[in-house]
Amino acid sequence: DIPSDEEIIKLAGSFLEEHNISTASYGAPKIQDYWKQEYLRAEDKTQVYIPDVVSVVYPQLLNGQTVYDQSGNETGLMVSVNVRVKKGSGISELTSLKYQSSLYPAVSDVKKILEIASRGGMYQYYPFYEGSTTKELELGTPKVALIKHWQYKDNQNVELLVPALVFPILNPPTDQYFYQKNVVVPLISEILDEQGPYPMPLMENA
Repeated sequence: DIPSDEEIIKLAGSFLEEHNISTASYGAPKIQDYWKQEYLRAEDKTQVYIPDVVSVVYPQLLNGQTVYDQSGNETGLMVSVNVRVKKGSGISELTSLKYQSSLYPAVSDVKKILEIASRGGMYQYYPFYEGSTTKELELGTPKVALIKHWQYKDNQNVELLVPALVFPILNPPTDQYFYQKNVVVPLISEILDEQGPYPMPLMENA
């Protein structure tokens, strides 16, 4: 009995209008439907958790560019919609921020960018377990966007919006839970150099 995506988005919009919250700095709303992916994949659908609350994300826009989180998902204003009573029930990431632009050396090494993208981006780590199999994912043509990056500096956390390449994943796995839609690679050298490659675990001899 979950309402359609269109109806949920309409309920979210009504909630924002009711509380006089502008979406002028945000893009078109999108449903977070991770639960639905699990539902469609499950053989026994009676065992799948169906949420009472569905989230609607209005992606943040800055200078015409969409803002993504470090996992490659669009991030911004988030409205919770209670699907039982069909009404907006909460909101998060509603902030009033002032941004200061700065110049940083950009990454120009194409080989380095592709190497980081091929391992899943700067922020991803896919561990290998004994007996596990791997699936090769295909990345599409990237676009330039902004990613939200937290940097610990001078004993405080600083939120940065960093230019990045966002590579869409063209063939995400359908036989298991996989939430990621994109792979992101920051284009600022200082940010990219903060985190080197993860060490791969080695199996000990019996």
